Amino acid sequence: MKNTRILTIARAPAISNGEKILFENLDGSYLDGIAKEFLKMKIVTSIHRKGIDESYLNFKNYSYEFQAKNIQIVEINDYKNNKYSLINAFSRIPQQFRIILEEILALESDIVLIMMSTYRAVFAAVVARFLGKKVILYSGNDWAEDVDSTFKWKGNLNRFFFYYPYKLMCGFAEKIAMFSAHLRFLNGYSLMQKYQAYPGKTLETKPLINIKIENLYQRENTCSNEKIKILSVANISPRKATSFLIEAIEILLEKYPEIYLDLVGDFNNDYGEEMISKTKQLKLEKHIFFRGYIPNGKNLLSIYRESDIFILPSLSEGFPRVLFEAMSQSLPIITTNIPNIYNRICQEDIAYFIPPKNSSAIVKAITQFIEDSSLRKKAITQGYNYIEKLLKQENSVEQFINILTAIDH
Repeated sequence: MKNTRILTIARAPAISNGEKILFENLDGSYLDGIAKEFLKMKIVTSIHRKGIDESYLNFKNYSYEFQAKNIQIVEINDYKNNKYSLINAFSRIPQQFRIILEEILALESDIVLIMMSTYRAVFAAVVARFLGKKVILYSGNDWAEDVDSTFKWKGNLNRFFFYYPYKLMCGFAEKIAMFSAHLRFLNGYSLMQKYQAYPGKTLETKPLINIKIENLYQRENTCSNEKIKILSVANISPRKATSFLIEAIEILLEKYPEIYLDLVGDFNNDYGEEMISKTKQLKLEKHIFFRGYIPNGKNLLSIYRESDIFILPSLSEGFPRVLFEAMSQSLPIITTNIPNIYNRICQEDIAYFIPPKNSSAIVKAITQFIEDSSLRKKAITQGYNYIEKLLKQENSVEQFINILTAIDH
């Protein structure tokens, strides 16, 4: 493949801080690793510029700088401001499609990598397949299911007239893209169940994680002090069900006056403001701390290591990397029994599973971890062993290259 070119339709945008073009960390490292095995990679994506594009702030935490010298970014228009609407979004599609079509036609090789889920990715998959290109698709989420938490246009009228048609359209578009792909790398039990029978080859992708063997932190136990530190690492959003976690802390304080919750993740949105207000209304400011986004690195690892219990009460996920991070730092895990999480690790005795949207279940789970040291130690050991074994296996980039090489031969 060293003499082959590859075109990538990115799912994440890039940002420009005036000096550098930066990308989302996990997708960036994944594409960087793949690019090094090709002669050239073109990445079609939008670029949000500091001081120009109002939506830059939504992506300001992106920090990955491509190392491969053979990567070229092809920009498409996806500028957003406060007047951005559903009509604005669809009005840009023809221009975006034109650029993608030009790049596929100009492609000097036969490989197009589609990163779901966007309509431009679906268009690229269909066109590339029609033109006889090899279509490889990566997806980490169920598009229709995620509409519940990603639908941007507020107001009862927008929701009434557009939400359900939009959700149906997303689900249908995803099926078209999946059918168009020769090779699918999918993250999560639900996607595998839905699309593994489609024509072509379907594989569960190795996880996109930034943890290295040298980052592992082994300990036998937590909750050794009177002060109990609960940690949740997730952007503050309805999908992450932060509200139920806050309610649980209020209840737990009656029995554990020295219990504290660190919420690590971006809270600069309407739901984040709502959760901060809720914390103040319940007079929990001395026990719940909104830490904001903290990039992968020493600071984030330190927070994991200083914590006693990790919790992720999500309503939907692919498979969240933060669970791997919590395992790697020897934390007992509480998370919801949604299929994409439960069906991946339920046999490993790693996590304490709870139903979604249930503050009482959160209270019960945290209480049991605090009170039962044997339960806690077992979860820590099982999680650590799981992630250690995973890190010694083939990673996501190696999987991509090895599968593609095998197919070519």
